[in-house]
Parts: sequence; C-alpha cells; structure tokens
Amino acid sequence: MGCRSKVELNVCQVTFLISLCSIAVILAVFGWFRGIDIGDYKASSTSSKSNNKVAAVVHAPLRAMPHADDIGSPPLLNNAHSYVQWTFLQMNDVYELKPLGGGNKGGMARVATIRKLLLQENPNTITVVSGDVVSPSALGNSIVNGSMLNGRQMIGTLNVLGLNYAALGNHEFDLKETSLRRRLNESKFEWIGSNIYELNTTKPFHNIIPYKILTIANVKIVLIGLTIDDNLGPSSAPAYVHITSQ
Repeated sequence: MGCRSKVELNVCQVTFLISLCSIAVILAVFGWFRGIDIGDYKASSTSSKSNNKVAAVVHAPLRAMPHADDIGSPPLLNNAHSYVQWTFLQMNDVYELKPLGGGNKGGMARVATIRKLLLQENPNTITVVSGDVVSPSALGNSIVNGSMLNGRQMIGTLNVLGLNYAALGNHEFDLKETSLRRRLNESKFEWIGSNIYELNTTKPFHNIIPYKILTIANVKIVLIGLTIDDNLGPSSAPAYVHITSQ
C-alpha cells in the first residue's frame, strides 16, 4: 500500500531554498577555481586564444586573494610593516638536472622559475640545499674533456641558479678528496658544515664555514649544517675527513 504526502512551502521557505542552492553553486565554482594549478593550466592553454583568455580570467582573481597558494603573490597582512618576513626555498638530494614524468615534474629550470617568483614576492628569500648534490649522479659519471664530471654540472647549475647556502650531505664524500675540494672551490655559494673537520684536526674541512648568521631587519637567523658520519670518503681509499656525531 503506497503512501503519498503533500508538501506545501510558503514564500519565505522557497526563497531560503533558492538562496541556499545559489550559495552552494558559488562555493562549488570557487572551489573549482582554487583547485586549478595555474602553471599547468597556463601551459596547456597556449594552443588557442580562447583558452588563454580563460587562463587570464582564472589567474587574475587568484592573485587578488590573500590566502591563495599562488607563488609570487605576497600575503596580505594587517599592519604588514610591523612584520619581518623571510622565505626559505629548500632542496635536498638534487643531483640530476632533467625533470621527471616526461618533463612535467621537477627539474632545475622549474626551481629557477620558482625562485624568481619568490624573490618578487619577498626579497628576503634564501635558497638552500640540505645536502647530496654532487653524488650520486649518472651524469656525474660522464667523461668531459678527458675527466669525469663528478658533480661539476651541478655546481655550475647551482651557481647560475643563485643558490645561497649548501650543507654537505654524506654522499658528497662519495667523491675522491681532490674532486670534492675542486667542487667546493668552484662554488659561488657558501658551504656550511657544523660537524665536519679536516682529518685529525679541529679545523673545518676545506673552505666550509661552521655556521652562518643572517640578519634580516632586526632579526638574526642562524644556519647550521649537520652531516651523518656514515661516509668518510670512497671505500677504496683511506678516510680524508672527520665528522663528529655529537
């Protein structure tokens, strides 16, 4: 036996339901725009003028939103002049140049673009590498002008990128002593090693510094670099460095 009931709504109830549906549609559209990856969207929209127009429409409101995850757009803060702001762009285990995923992910060219945008957003942007940049690397084993690269391609790239500071990773010591010292000499950025010393001494290894103090406005920031002690040089040669574990 079926049962059918009749539902009657007054004008206020109908108006409320229409308003609720409108809000739901607005939130859904807003969420769709917020979920768009601008870089991917712009890259995929270069094939037609109409798509470029859509990308521009999407991009403009995002930049106006103080909470948007859009690199290059500074956050809008109340009394912004009362804040001291800085940004760290940090990488580690970066020893290859090419992107992954058929060119769609990663790669040092993308890092350079991100760094440029971050600097536009905040001049107090510091770019650092936390170790493992010269080894292990397939390209580093290539022979160029009669000698193995041994990470030379990474140092040259990071110099052009504008890297500020780097810590030594344990894989840096995969290189022979002469090769690693050459890489350190070629670097236009500073290497930080708070627990790495010349063998049988308390002198910091080569030209690295034990720490770095940055001053941004009236704020001091100290950078240190700690390296695990499981690699003191190639296994085929005697240890050439001393790394403290405490």
